[in-house]
Amino acid sequence: MSKRGQATIFIVIALVVVTISILSLILLNPKSFSMFQPSSARDIKENMELCLNEKLNYAIVGNSFLSQPHISLSKQYLERYMSQAALQCFASLPKNNAITITSSDQEIRSTITFDAEELNSITSIGLRLYYPMLIKKGDKQEPLSEFSAGVSL
Repeated sequence: MSKRGQATIFIVIALVVVTISILSLILLNPKSFSMFQPSSARDIKENMELCLNEKLNYAIVGNSFLSQPHISLSKQYLERYMSQAALQCFASLPKNNAITITSSDQEIRSTITFDAEELNSITSIGLRLYYPMLIKKGDKQEPLSEFSAGVSL
């Protein structure tokens, strides 16, 4: 085989390997390649609530919630879990250099509500989360502190 043919094959193989590598990175970690950047407090609120909803779904599916012996213990478990989940959701917000977000992690409070008084009768779970933030964009500041999520069982 000529050197020219070997070079062509090498280039084609290199392009295939690079393309597969890039596609696998995007498919395995889509958030890091997200084109979305929050541009307002509303965007941040929507992102936080979407993440909180996912975390609440995960907490409910997990055995810890279902294995609680009493509804009040289930409520306490979910409230603690969701307060920690809020920190994770905040950390995973897409970054935008034009926006600065400051938060008060010590003031996080979550309130869980059930639509029934017996654990096996619950059909929906609601979350109200208090997590004070201040969103700064240029000279403009906007406070944000109330988030909500909910799931139907």
